[in-house]
Amino acid sequence: MAELLCREFTELGHDVVLATEISGDGNFPFAVRRRPSAIEEIRLVRWCDVHIQANVSLKAAWIRAIAPRKTFYRHGNVYQRDDGTKRMVDRLKTALARTTPGIANSVYTAERTGANHVILNAYDDATFGPAPDWAKKDRDLVFLGRLVSQKGCDTLIAALGRLAAHGRHPGLTVIGDGPDRTYLERQARQSGVDGQVRFLGGLKGRVLADELARHRVMVVPSRYEEPFGIVALEGLASGCIPIVSERGGLIDAIGGHGFTFPNGDAAALADRLEEVLGDMGRARKRLTGAEDHLAGCSARAVAEHYITVFQRHLERSRIQWA
Repeated sequence: MAELLCREFTELGHDVVLATEISGDGNFPFAVRRRPSAIEEIRLVRWCDVHIQANVSLKAAWIRAIAPRKTFYRHGNVYQRDDGTKRMVDRLKTALARTTPGIANSVYTAERTGANHVILNAYDDATFGPAPDWAKKDRDLVFLGRLVSQKGCDTLIAALGRLAAHGRHPGLTVIGDGPDRTYLERQARQSGVDGQVRFLGGLKGRVLADELARHRVMVVPSRYEEPFGIVALEGLASGCIPIVSERGGLIDAIGGHGFTFPNGDAAALADRLEEVLGDMGRARKRLTGAEDHLAGCSARAVAEHYITVFQRHLERSRIQWA
């Protein structure tokens, strides 16, 4: 998101500097300052009209203190543990969020951070889409994400086991990698569905986009309350019917163009899969109008929305402090 926004802001004619604590290299159409000193950060904050910080950082809260009228938080999470509980550090971050102008990536995130603006995350529309002809899709289900417990791939494999018991055997492609891969492969064997599941590891760029485009259904079975879920947009753009967890921001990501089930409920997911796979023609009707939703989540549309929010904020600040 940071790179997409910075690229679009630059193409819209704005001067952009990205300050990051991450080492690395690469060619970008905007300036990058890696591991800047405190003095350089002060200079950058004085130079800019708007300082955008990705999520609340207590370590960087001093920047907000010296530039309160310039600082925006871009909230990509809700500052809580996966089970919904909050540590003291989470409570402090939430307090800062509620007293600072903020842009949330979903309605769910806004409700929990007090952000006064909601702008859905963008996806890489130059890579994903347009959706291919449905007749060219030759695979059933796809999962895309890190192979960690919170992403819920185990829930999906458990749902496949339930479907197998009823004589339905859809294929599943798992794209991604992580510490749970060995466990998930063993779970698939023990559930008797390993012949249906392909583990492809991590894919990127056009290779990933082409693979997604082959599938009819994308499942995003997050156990925790996902703040948004760009993978759901990538699936929609690839012409997949999304099935997502109902608690969290995934419902904002699909914009009504898909199906939901209770987080972590393998039985409910199996029922939803049976419903969708059993009448694909009816399920595809959920994709009607998805193009408009995706257009609003294009990189350019999202960047323009951000700029509009910044311009209005700066104008109000000028009037207030005149």
